[in-house]
Amino acid sequence: MAAAQGVSVPRLYERALWTGDAVAAERMSAIYSEVFGARRGIAMALSNVNQIAKVANSTGEVQLAQLLAVMEYLERQYEHFNAVLAQLPGGESPIVTKYENPRYLIEREQERDQ
Repeated sequence: MAAAQGVSVPRLYERALWTGDAVAAERMSAIYSEVFGARRGIAMALSNVNQIAKVANSTGEVQLAQLLAVMEYLERQYEHFNAVLAQLPGGESPIVTKYENPRYLIEREQERDQ
């Protein structure tokens, strides 16, 4: 089971201790993988935002299509994180306010610009 999770046997035992049993440890391992994968994707998206900002600062032009694509990706990741959080032991579907939703932030900025 440790090999399937890509961890050492002692790490498997540690996870089992913290989560209750080996099956729960395997479930937590899958959740960890999901979170770390999403974190890499978000880091890449934020790099794209920095590149868009650099162009905007130097030329005054905003690459709207690229910015919207990044924001849509981040919104999907936001929803994915909510689904992962719901899988945590004792996890519930998190209560999300409109102020935490990236789509709301985009719409608020668009309204302010009009």
